[in-house]
Amino acid sequence: MSKFLATLLVTASVAFAYEDHPYVQHATQAPASARYEIVLGLNATLRLDRYNGRVAQRVRGTTEKTWKELEIPGLMDVDPSAPRFQLTHMADNAETLLLLDTVTGQTWAWVVDASRSNLPLVWKQLTK
Repeated sequence: MSKFLATLLVTASVAFAYEDHPYVQHATQAPASARYEIVLGLNATLRLDRYNGRVAQRVRGTTEKTWKELEIPGLMDVDPSAPRFQLTHMADNAETLLLLDTVTGQTWAWVVDASRSNLPLVWKQLTK
């Protein structure tokens, strides 16, 4: 009986902890020198090239899923020798993704553009 009670308490505490933190990371952390990283956001799967800042979205093609590179206004062509871009969720709104150039501080937000029906999410450059 005590084993059952202990299992019940552990299960309940995990459930309550998850309610307090619904945006738990669902992936492992990429190695420090990794070129690519997969990030989940706004019902989409994104692939970030951490070296040049290019972001691709996983989309359904005519017969299979594929990657479609997204336009990022103001993204400069860079070819650094180490990762310099990072994708992160905003602390106060986990549905908002930010792309950060860790060298210049330039930042973009992935926002909804109601005028687009196919891929309604677009990158918007934020001012420094």
